[in-house]
Amino acid sequence: MKKINSCICIEAYEKLNLRKIEESEKIVISPEMCMFVNDDDSGFIFEFILPGVKKDTIKLLMNDKQIFIKGESELFIYTNFYRLSGPVLHDKVKATYDKGLLRVEIPFKDLTTDMMDIEIN
Repeated sequence: MKKINSCICIEAYEKLNLRKIEESEKIVISPEMCMFVNDDDSGFIFEFILPGVKKDTIKLLMNDKQIFIKGESELFIYTNFYRLSGPVLHDKVKATYDKGLLRVEIPFKDLTTDMMDIEIN
């Protein structure tokens, strides 16, 4: 089985969707976004305001370095990429959507997980 770089997948997805966006008469804008560290300092919380967007039109992609969002309403296409400022566990993300607010919880990666003990002579 061939492993594909997830960053390449996101770039390919973006290129395919740019063609669709160009053919649409909707206005393309970046969603309003708020990002903060959660109360116990264990991860990021992103909140995206997507008024009029139905849940089934939202596309949320991410890897350990960036997050991509796209959602459509009758008049707008909300889309953007966001770079993450630290290592995260992108396979443990939780996302919820309610009344135009998409909340994405992204836990931090423990930086000591992959470290090894080095003997000092």
